[in-house]
Amino acid sequence: MLTSELMLTDTFLLISANYAVPREVPAAVPGTHVPFILYVCRVLTATATSTLSATATNLSWSDFFASYINREKMVNLRLQKRLAASVLSVGKRKVWLDPNEVTEISNANSRKSVKKLIKDGLIIKKPQVVHSRSRAIRHLEAKRKGRHTGHGKRKGSANARMPVKVLWMRRQRVLRRLLKKYRESKKIDSHMYHEFYLKSKGNAFKNKRVLMEHIFKRKAEVKRQKLLADQAEARRQRNKAARKRREERLAKRREELIASVAESEKGQGK
Repeated sequence: MLTSELMLTDTFLLISANYAVPREVPAAVPGTHVPFILYVCRVLTATATSTLSATATNLSWSDFFASYINREKMVNLRLQKRLAASVLSVGKRKVWLDPNEVTEISNANSRKSVKKLIKDGLIIKKPQVVHSRSRAIRHLEAKRKGRHTGHGKRKGSANARMPVKVLWMRRQRVLRRLLKKYRESKKIDSHMYHEFYLKSKGNAFKNKRVLMEHIFKRKAEVKRQKLLADQAEARRQRNKAARKRREERLAKRREELIASVAESEKGQGK
């Protein structure tokens, strides 16, 4: 006999001396190929804290296993778990049944009785399992900084990843929003708005900064042209006033000359 078999036999004899079990040892467990001594050692070791019936001295091994299986058989609580899951509006895996109150729970065969058990705390809804997104958030923050976006992480063409049409729509909306804002705040008039609107549609500005620079430049040009026009108008008005004063002065001098000539002729006539 092998050493392991000797150890199992010694263990079996030691355990059977302390428990009332049959003395005849079959080769294997009935209906299986499991070594009998190994199985009995596992059974008796698992039940070492309990005491078998004192009347088991004259039992056969089949009766011994039947009594063990019947003693260890658990109560079927599938109905109660299904009803509790329906009452709590959760899945069956979220229902907790008190293992110390199995008998009382097994007697509940209606939703009303299950609700009472829930109220008493014998049936509890398990808490929501935490599904942390901290790692995903850290990964997205890194991607916003440009990490994890190399050639090995890319799938699809550049146009598939970010379509040109989407970029065009975004740019047009930004430019048109800026033009509308400037028109409403009276920074540009309707004529300038229409001019820059058509230029934006014609792809003249690649971003908002360029459009703002063109607007400021155009406003400065318009202001300069207005200033030059005002200066020219003022110069024309000054010249016109000077001509008028000169004409008045010449007319007055002519009148004075005519008057003096008339007086001299009148003096000679006398």
